[in-house]
Amino acid sequence: MAIKNSSNKNKYKVENIRREHWNITAKKLNLSMGKYNSMMEEIIDKSISNIEKVNNSLPPTFPSIIAEKITNKVIKHVDILKSNY
Repeated sequence: MAIKNSSNKNKYKVENIRREHWNITAKKLNLSMGKYNSMMEEIIDKSISNIEKVNNSLPPTFPSIIAEKITNKVIKHVDILKSNY
């Protein structure tokens, strides 16, 4: 799922996806709310645990500024998924 970028028809802006877009897709697929909520919880939980695993496995020489930027972006988008907006 991605939102089309109007400036370039072949590019998609994943960062623009909000929980409401997932909600709409789930309804179109006739997913039960229980199944849908379970799937969203799993995505959220695994996103957090996976970013922690990746950060813990980075070599000491990996630039911390890059790791922090990536981690912060992932957390930002997980927070977006947590919200109902």
